[in-house]
Amino acid sequence: MLRQFLVSIAVSAGNIAIHAIVMAAVLWVARIAEERATSRPSLRLVGVMIATVSVLMVAHIAEVAV
Repeated sequence: MLRQFLVSIAVSAGNIAIHAIVMAAVLWVARIAEERATSRPSLRLVGVMIATVSVLMVAHIAEVAV
């Protein structure tokens, strides 16, 4: 029972770490995209949103795999 509890704590910590790393990367890319001037800001927003959701889906798959 104690071993299961410790494993679940380790898995949860791993999931939190994966999520934190991916969110930091998403914020870094979003800030870079914000700095660049564009003539179509709505198109840039769509691109950033698509990329963000794609990266978060991959992160979710990695979290499930842990």
